[in-house]
Amino acid sequence: MKVSEMVRAMGFHPVDWGNLAASRDIEDVPLRLMPSWKRPVAVVFGIFVFLWILAFFSFQICRNIQSGQWDENWKRIPLTNFNRVIAITALWTLAFCYIPGLIAAYIQLWRGTKYSRFPKWLDDWLKMRKQLGLIMLGLAGIHACISVAYITPQTTGWVYEEPTRFQAEVVVDANTTTTNTLTIYNNEFNWRGEFFLSMGAIATCLLVVLGISSLPSVTATLSWREFTFIQSKLGWVALITAACHDVFLAWHYMFLYWGCFRTLPIGPQYALYPPFIAVIMKLPLLLPPVDNYLQKIRRGYERGSQSESKKGNPL
Repeated sequence: MKVSEMVRAMGFHPVDWGNLAASRDIEDVPLRLMPSWKRPVAVVFGIFVFLWILAFFSFQICRNIQSGQWDENWKRIPLTNFNRVIAITALWTLAFCYIPGLIAAYIQLWRGTKYSRFPKWLDDWLKMRKQLGLIMLGLAGIHACISVAYITPQTTGWVYEEPTRFQAEVVVDANTTTTNTLTIYNNEFNWRGEFFLSMGAIATCLLVVLGISSLPSVTATLSWREFTFIQSKLGWVALITAACHDVFLAWHYMFLYWGCFRTLPIGPQYALYPPFIAVIMKLPLLLPPVDNYLQKIRRGYERGSQSESKKGNPL
């Protein structure tokens, strides 16, 4: 205790690591390489590989089989495929930051207390949410940088106004002419493109705010209510706007086209699966009776406790 008081007087925060037997573990702390990041990085990398394989089959294998021309679409792997997969990975990772909290809320409602331990897999998932969120922010930043250079009327024409097409005679040589269709692309967004870009910009700004607020130096200046508001309320707004960004981008393809022999969904469709699950799980918790009971549990209430029995039996 005296050592802890002296450390606090020096302006530091003491941490009790146990007795002298823990000294070896303490000495190994400076030599560890990001121990809390290994599992989140592995999870996100696994998601990325899975989605990259889906994109590869949809845009390279299946399309070339259907067209019969195996020299097409291969050049799109480094940029187009990568950008699509990075975007979906970021959206899935953002959803996976909120799903474990929802599962924990349902467990607390089921048990009627906040004092029982969660399953180990859920406890580990809850502990890695900060790392998942920061990785997601990096992926979203990569996607935004690539998209700024990639989005043009030629690559994503469905979010722009219709181009102007006209017939023109082209002189091949002195005695030969041919008629070609020329296209003048329109650089103005249509209504779907306007919403698509606005939702993406809003989601990016909110994700930056979430990332900054998770830094220890910033977290220390926030009250618990302020931190909860940013991470919970603004986080859900970021998730919904990011999902809307995907919806407005590919609205034309959401219900009309299925990729890979019409058996595998295309990227914009399966990108919404985890966010949709998160929203569906969140909606019952927003009902006032459910929310009030959950907040009551989180303030220390225990269903079936002795204090509750005394209130129900005043005699």
